[in-house]
Order: sequence, then C-alpha cells, then structure tokens
Amino acid sequence: MDLIAVQPPFNLYDISWPIRTFHASLPPPKFVFADFFDKQSRRGLLWTGISVRAAIVSGGRVERSILSPNVRVNSWADVP
Repeated sequence: MDLIAVQPPFNLYDISWPIRTFHASLPPPKFVFADFFDKQSRRGLLWTGISVRAAIVSGGRVERSILSPNVRVNSWADVP
C-alpha cells in the first residue's frame, strides 16, 4: 500500500531503478459507465490507487487499492 502514497518510499517511476520483468501483451485498463443522469449514478471510478493492464472497473468504485491484471470490478461494487 506504500506504492499509492504521493511520494512512495519505493518509486516505480524512478528510471535509475530498472524493473526487469515479463510484460504480457494485455490491453490497457478500462473504466466504464458514467451514468450521471440516472438516479443511481453508476460510475467506474478509481481514487488513490493503481490499476494495471487488463483491469476493468465497470460501474464500481475502487479506493486506496492496487488492482491486479485481469481483475474486474462490476457495477455498484465498492472496494475500499
């Protein structure tokens, strides 16, 4: 969870620390549904978190979390 801090102790964006790993050929993360005009207001949102390839947030809400590859958060789900 330290990775989602504004200034994490281990910075994944520091180019002087190369990360050597296998990158699967997966699509980018996707956030869908923004029904602002209906009464239940279904939205795909991620707040203060990290999402990786092939993760889909489809109408759910994710807060302070790190999503793994190929994970799906469905409508009206709440991941605190």
